[in-house]
Amino acid sequence: MGAEAEGKSINPTGGKYRQTRCLMEYASRRMTTQPISIMCSPNTTPFSFVKRLAHLVGATVRQQTHLTQEEIVGKLIRAPKPLLIDQANYLDEKSLGTLCFLLERQHLTIVLTGTKQLYDTFFQSRLTEEVRGQLSSRIALHYLLPELEQAETRAILQRALGPDVTEEVIATIHSMTGGVFRSVDMMIPRLLELR
Repeated sequence: MGAEAEGKSINPTGGKYRQTRCLMEYASRRMTTQPISIMCSPNTTPFSFVKRLAHLVGATVRQQTHLTQEEIVGKLIRAPKPLLIDQANYLDEKSLGTLCFLLERQHLTIVLTGTKQLYDTFFQSRLTEEVRGQLSSRIALHYLLPELEQAETRAILQRALGPDVTEEVIATIHSMTGGVFRSVDMMIPRLLELR
């Protein structure tokens, strides 16, 4: 995200941080312009992605995707905003092509977060050579964040459950979750209920 000034940033993350929360915190604390935020899912199609972008920028949705993309560009020229795309690992080649088009036409800050699959898209990709070349030439930054270390799991659990949480509980939870932040975070409400 430090490449905002350069106009482009792609940040695929692993399981260390809850990416949605981090993106929103970063946007509210550090960005002067409120970003457009989209969360993708396995059901995100190229047209639904472009349609969602159009709605969020106030552009007209046209029958043909390329016309809708032009409408989006027009809106972003008048009111530039960064794009935060969460769970971008669900985007296919055409949707990533839309982002390349927007970046080329408007030089936006675009932040993509997702699983290791997103990271692999840029290095071991099944994408065509042309699309992979377009994407990799536009990446300013990328990070692959590892799972939590046991000390990080301890800090999270102590903050949520108090300093009296035992080393045995910490080790068990760390082992059960594999250090995946989301899994550790999801266990906390259950542990609080058990108390």
